[in-house]
Amino acid sequence: MRWGGIEDQQRVTARAVVPILKNAVEHKCAERAKDCGITIELQMHEDITGFAANINESLFLRGISNLLNNALDASKRGSKITVRASAARDGLAMSIEDQGAGMTNDQLKNVGTRGYTSGKAGGSGLGLHHAMQTAKSWGGRVDIESKLGVGTTVRMWLPSAT
Repeated sequence: MRWGGIEDQQRVTARAVVPILKNAVEHKCAERAKDCGITIELQMHEDITGFAANINESLFLRGISNLLNNALDASKRGSKITVRASAARDGLAMSIEDQGAGMTNDQLKNVGTRGYTSGKAGGSGLGLHHAMQTAKSWGGRVDIESKLGVGTTVRMWLPSAT
């Protein structure tokens, strides 16, 4: 079975995506965020109610968790991470925005490359790479915007199932 490939995909409706995102925010990352003094806010728009995508639930959860952990690693005590999800261009648009350290242009050029880490202690450079490759295997994409000293926004778009 190929990692993230057609063989292990399953159809998930937006009603299933909402609990996956909530699980990542409220359970998988909540305790760590609390320990770090960081607030994670989840904003889900009603327009995703009928959304379905050809994804694997466990790989999707893993990817979202990796992105949230990266945001937590970059964030300062007392800051906020905002997770948003809404319908956009025949698909689902999600974003994770932190108020962390941000990245330089050189870091942005390399981020997502397998094995590249921007100096995170204990980082393997695989979490973001995994999220990007998995989204791509489902016909989606991950884009990153960052400003040094301001923070980073990671956007994931997944196409609607046909």
